[in-house]
Amino acid sequence: MVRVFRPFFHSKQELVSTFGHVCQATLSLLSAFLVAVDVTCNNWEIIHAIGNAKHFFTPLQDITTIQDMVSQYAFVNHVTPYTISKVAKSMLNYTVAATVAHDGSDYFLTANTFTILDTNNDKCGALVGLYTVPTNPLPSQDNPFRLAAAINQVTYIRGSPLSNAFGTADTVVAAKGTKNQELTSMGYTPGRWDLDMRFSTRIDLPVDANLYSTNVSVYRIFPKAFCSGCEPNVELGHDTCSITYTYNATNHTVAVVSAKAFVGGSHAVGLVVSRTWGTVASLAIRGICVVFAVVGFAVSKKTVRWTDPPTLSNWAKRLIHSISPTPLYKFPSHTLTFTTFCLDSDLFVLFYSFAIILDEKNSMVYSRVMSSWNEHSDNSWVSVQLFAMQFRWLWLNCAVLKLLKAVVNFGTMTRHNGTNVVVGFFNLSSVTYVYFSAVLLMLRTHFIDYGNIDNVGLLCTTEDLDGIRLDWFQSWYARNIPEFILVMIVNLFCILALDHILNYHMWRRLARNSLARQAMFNSTSILSVMYYTFHDVPGYSGQAVLVQARALCTAQWFLLCHTTCFGLAEHPKNVRAMITKHLGSVATSSTASRRSSNPKVPTYDPMATSCSKYIVVKAKASADVSCLDDATQAEASALGGALVDLEAQPNTSAMVIVAQDPDGHIHLYDARKQELQALSLEIKILGDTYYVIA
Repeated sequence: MVRVFRPFFHSKQELVSTFGHVCQATLSLLSAFLVAVDVTCNNWEIIHAIGNAKHFFTPLQDITTIQDMVSQYAFVNHVTPYTISKVAKSMLNYTVAATVAHDGSDYFLTANTFTILDTNNDKCGALVGLYTVPTNPLPSQDNPFRLAAAINQVTYIRGSPLSNAFGTADTVVAAKGTKNQELTSMGYTPGRWDLDMRFSTRIDLPVDANLYSTNVSVYRIFPKAFCSGCEPNVELGHDTCSITYTYNATNHTVAVVSAKAFVGGSHAVGLVVSRTWGTVASLAIRGICVVFAVVGFAVSKKTVRWTDPPTLSNWAKRLIHSISPTPLYKFPSHTLTFTTFCLDSDLFVLFYSFAIILDEKNSMVYSRVMSSWNEHSDNSWVSVQLFAMQFRWLWLNCAVLKLLKAVVNFGTMTRHNGTNVVVGFFNLSSVTYVYFSAVLLMLRTHFIDYGNIDNVGLLCTTEDLDGIRLDWFQSWYARNIPEFILVMIVNLFCILALDHILNYHMWRRLARNSLARQAMFNSTSILSVMYYTFHDVPGYSGQAVLVQARALCTAQWFLLCHTTCFGLAEHPKNVRAMITKHLGSVATSSTASRRSSNPKVPTYDPMATSCSKYIVVKAKASADVSCLDDATQAEASALGGALVDLEAQPNTSAMVIVAQDPDGHIHLYDARKQELQALSLEIKILGDTYYVIA
């Protein structure tokens, strides 16, 4: 016997289509995973509630004033909290007060542990120097000798990401020790206030002048402020350092000649950031958005009944209908994927974007601290956390695109659907292009650091820092945001252009179909999802599509409840083209749909452009969904084969057109301009048959 193995794919086109679906499904799972990681692992409330970051404040547990600190620690090279700048003192007082108050105004966050692979993550060197041993009283078991360091400086920055990229930045770098006036003349501006402090555990003083080595735990407390007098963010750390030192009993000094971290050891990182109403609201909104997306997507997996105007007569009904439409049929619908729902729903995109903006200050600081440490380490989970945090900006991309689409539509004198080519340009053919547009956004932290690559510190030991003003708009992060937004918008336009060039023929066909035009030109939807197939009708000048009745109802529900419809009328030439085709056809309609036959019922003219209110037409029946399903199913069975699978044998004489009224409600009309009511779609839904949309 000869076995004949049939190929899995009958054509190259089928192979490409299957591969595309697999890629989109993979990306959908990845995006859902990243959102879950961001909402849980990057949740400030959860991390703060666990409380592990409080360990970093061990050196400050019994300190309430600067005098307490100086009495308990010996500071290197005579740079003590008394000699630092006034701004640095306020930052130190803020940090000490935050450890004592616990009033809920700050988050104490852990930011993972990083392996020390080389000298880049070795922060022990700050302890090298000369220390004065107190004599009254002398160090003892009850009065231990501890080391500390305080490095107070203003970080000056020059250049920007674009000037560095295009080579227009000044290449003459300021030398170490350059003062304020010279730095300013060279084009540098103050960008950050720093107070980098180290605190060791106790060390024993030797009885002779020989070199001694020991291991000590060293805590790092590093307040940073981005304007003069602003509340600082505090970077926290913990290391184990190996120090080599000598003791001069005559001069009462200790000289630390070497201090190094252990290669292969670990450095724990924490952070103190402000807790405001904005950060709390951001976490709450993001949590609500995730629940909303899960519930809304679950609804979209069922078939929603065709939505009539009374269902959406006010905003409260619209909101309820967006997550709990009634009636809801038990038949499955595959119109939307989870990613499509999350990236195209106005409610999700706008509220999630608003939540991102509220929390952007803390997330930028948190991600930058973790990124700088992980750059020379190998913590793979940190990479996942950073990716999830920067993945948030994907929704800002979508929000910008939706807002551009709405502004262009309402800012122009467009009267008919499909005539504004600029609005049509603000659409993407699939979620793949949305992900492509977000690739650059994943490099946000590196983009900001690249703009600050030319920086130099002015120490308080070099010049008095009290006369220096730090402008927030010139600070470390804020100075780079305008260029990042510019690059973000240019990148978005490039992705749009690439999509429309590569899929030029598809976009032309979509623009000639009334259903596709509702998403492209007549709503804030930014994804032209192909839940239908193109169908060429001989003699018809437009582009018809075949769409399942179930998919059509779900799509109408999504456009009405989850996007903003513009209410533009169909162009008369599009309606005339369908009517002309209908009049020229000799075939008779064989559809089993039921239409309103009352001549006194006013109907909306899809070609009309006057802003008249629609007239509410109440349904003739209000039966329970399950009863309605059973009753209609019985009627469909009694028809004995009257239902025809239009995908296999489409009835071109029964083309219908999708149109919006001035109030933005979506209607379905046949070639006689009679509206199809909700009850007329029942048999189509039960039979899982198709409509031919003109």
